[in-house]
Amino acid sequence: MSLWRAGSLTKRNYQIDYPNMRINLEVNDIEAFVTVATVLNFKAAALRLNMSASALSRRVQKLEDQLGVRLLDRTTRQVTLTLGGRQLLERSRDILAQFDEAVISLKGDDSSRNSSIAIAAIPSIAHRLLPEALRLFHARYPATRVSVRDMTTNEVVNAVSSGETAFGITSFVQHDPTLEFRPLMRGRIVVAMPKGHALAGKERLRWADLRDHALISTWKGAGIRMVMDVDLARARDRLSPLFEVQQMYTALRFVEEGLGVAPVPDFFLGRQEYERLHVAPLFEPAISVDLGAILSRRHKMTAMGKHLLDAIAAICAPVMIPPAANTGTSYPAPCNARTTSGTSTSVETSPQCPPASPPCASN
Repeated sequence: MSLWRAGSLTKRNYQIDYPNMRINLEVNDIEAFVTVATVLNFKAAALRLNMSASALSRRVQKLEDQLGVRLLDRTTRQVTLTLGGRQLLERSRDILAQFDEAVISLKGDDSSRNSSIAIAAIPSIAHRLLPEALRLFHARYPATRVSVRDMTTNEVVNAVSSGETAFGITSFVQHDPTLEFRPLMRGRIVVAMPKGHALAGKERLRWADLRDHALISTWKGAGIRMVMDVDLARARDRLSPLFEVQQMYTALRFVEEGLGVAPVPDFFLGRQEYERLHVAPLFEPAISVDLGAILSRRHKMTAMGKHLLDAIAAICAPVMIPPAANTGTSYPAPCNARTTSGTSTSVETSPQCPPASPPCASN
């Protein structure tokens, strides 16, 4: 959402002139349209913009009159975008993002007190990865507002594609030419089980060893599940879970309660999980999965978005963002970066992000 949104929509206007077309578009009107087009609800959009729904409707109507194009189809039950509305929405988000970035550049770092950014992340990562990243980011940009949308993988993809969020953090996306996936870290699939489980004493665990035990997994539409299904199909094997859940931390909670065993990426596991559960690598096949950032190729990311992504990359171990993604913002390397070694299941040798670990200040 743009810089002039909160409480000042009617006070700060920036005109975009098209002399040949004799059309003057006010940024406030563009902002009003983008907000309605994003939530597809006038009342909800009006609340976001701190104005009445009737005033917001008049702004959108004014924009439609100026352009001579219907942008929204309104009924008593729903609001939908017309073809012209979809085309304008994509361009309008770019206009607002570029204007925000220009204001930030002109005012310098102090302008962060007026800026905001929205990102999306799968919940299993949001609660483990983001707190430390936000601490790093907040130390440098203390007044920038950050909205975190914890969503499923499909919802993360949709939020990034629509321009609702600057980027998304998730584990897997199917190929989409409009999106870019930047790996942040790589983990391997391990199996979590209650301490004292029958499989805990086995020296080397294969996927086939799980067949005779209650299996807990995320549902088929989840990103991690898709990675496992594809790699197991190549090995002529498949998952047959007794329990399917939407979120990875729900699967781990089920394991703690003794309902079964769960294959999970090791970067989802923190110190508490390693202390409460028995964790072992899985072989035949050994499956790895990338955690990364999803970016839209159609919407330009703001400077603040790039800085926040840099902060997230700085605490992932190992950092895997290509040099081209470097935006010039440097953050200290994590004091508790980890590497995988052999078949050890201790927290010191499991690659993960650091929220469950001692703070860097203790070094």
